[in-house]
Amino acid sequence: MVVVLVFLSSKFRLRTFVGKITTEELYAFIRFVILALLLYPFLPDTPFGPYGVLFPKEIGTIILLTSGLGFLGYVLTKTFGGRKGILLTGLLGGLVSSTALTWVFAKKSKENPSLSLPYATGILGASSMLYLRVLVWTGIFQTALFRLLFFPALLLFMVSLLLSYLSYRKEKITVPNPEAVPLSKPLDLGSALIFGFLYSCILLLMSYSNEFLGERGALLSSTMAGVTDIDAVSISVAKLTGKAISLPLATMAILLACLSNTLVKWGIGGYWGSSKLRSYLLRGFGMSSLACLLIVLYFLVTR
Repeated sequence: MVVVLVFLSSKFRLRTFVGKITTEELYAFIRFVILALLLYPFLPDTPFGPYGVLFPKEIGTIILLTSGLGFLGYVLTKTFGGRKGILLTGLLGGLVSSTALTWVFAKKSKENPSLSLPYATGILGASSMLYLRVLVWTGIFQTALFRLLFFPALLLFMVSLLLSYLSYRKEKITVPNPEAVPLSKPLDLGSALIFGFLYSCILLLMSYSNEFLGERGALLSSTMAGVTDIDAVSISVAKLTGKAISLPLATMAILLACLSNTLVKWGIGGYWGSSKLRSYLLRGFGMSSLACLLIVLYFLVTR
């Protein structure tokens, strides 16, 4: 009964929202549905290529995720306006993949350089979610590792969130009329395909390094793996802790993965984003990278 009343009360709002949907947005939604429901489920989940580390389903997930984040950002920006839409997309996207979110926002900042500061705020907000995901996965798979990582990860989360908040405050003062956002394409499959290709290349590079370094390459492999996916690093390292690698080594491996992930997002934003975005991320990612580096050095010295 309550659900029916809520639906009826929002009937006018829903009708207004539907009435604002353009033909391009409708076609973009249809293409995304086809990609997600008709193509993606049938991708094989068997390895191919050198070292057997490339999985069509996994690469498809990355492409689907990247294009989906871009589409989500478009919808939220159109619904809530520039400032709130971009920030919401950043925080929600960071719970899934802050790297993919950085890629999407960097490309959009080049299309709309005047919105570089809001996009930088969204990227920094997404990056703060990285440390919460680390704590979630280690808490599920390895409680000892979770306890050792809890305070460092919490500190890094607070530093990153503070940097995002300061950027948001500056944005409210310096960005004129952020609600009037010139929207780009609702669905950018081209950029998503490029990101999927880069992801595959990095996986092959990691496998090559791992084969020649063996167990001694645990730290290097984790650092390289952090370039693409911190979740995979957190889960795999947590499962190996106490078996193939020691607890201190596991802690270092995850912290180095977080540092490399931050540096890569910095590089993505700097290379593919606007010049203004590059300068904003220089301050934000510079401070968060320094904080992470200091914690890594502390663990290295006290090991």
